Amino acid sequence: PSTRLSPFNSVLFAGIAGVALLAVLVTSLAPRCDANNPHHERVRPRRLIIAGFVSYGAAFTVGFAKCTPAHFEKQWMMVFGALFVFGIPLTMSPAMAIYSSKINDEHKGELIGIANLVQGVGRIAGPLMASAALHLGDDTGHWPLFLTLGLVYAVAPLSIGCVWSKLELDPDS
Repeated sequence: PSTRLSPFNSVLFAGIAGVALLAVLVTSLAPRCDANNPHHERVRPRRLIIAGFVSYGAAFTVGFAKCTPAHFEKQWMMVFGALFVFGIPLTMSPAMAIYSSKINDEHKGELIGIANLVQGVGRIAGPLMASAALHLGDDTGHWPLFLTLGLVYAVAPLSIGCVWSKLELDPDS
C-alpha cells in the first residue's frame, strides 16, 4: 500500500473547512436577519443553537437513511459530514456566549477555563469514541458510529428542555 495520502483526503478536509467557515459566516450574519433590539439580542443565541440542532438532525436523517451497509455511497457520507460540521459553530459559540454572560466577573476567567478544559476533553474523547465505533462497524457498516453520535445528540435536546428559559444572554453582561 502507498503511504501517500489520496487526493480525496485533501478535498474532504478542504470541504470540512469550507462548511465550518460557512457556518461561522451564518453566525456572524445572524444579527442582520432579525430586529436589532435588546430582546432579539438576548434570544439570538437560542435561535442559533436550535438551528445547529436542526442541522445535526438533518445529518442523522441522512446518515441513517443513506449510509447503510446495504447501499453506502461516499457522497451521502459527505452530506452527513457537511450537515454535522455546519451545526458545530452554530451550537458551540452561542452556548459559550450564554455561559459567559451567566457567570459573575469575579470567577469568569476560572470558569471559562474549566469550560474550555471540558470541551478539550470532549474533542479528544469524541474522536476516540468515533474510532472505536468505526472499528466495531467493520462488519455492520457505519451503524455503530451513527448510533454513538445519535446518542450524544439525543442528550442535548433533553438537556435544553430543562434549561430553555435560561438560554438567553443576560442584559447586564
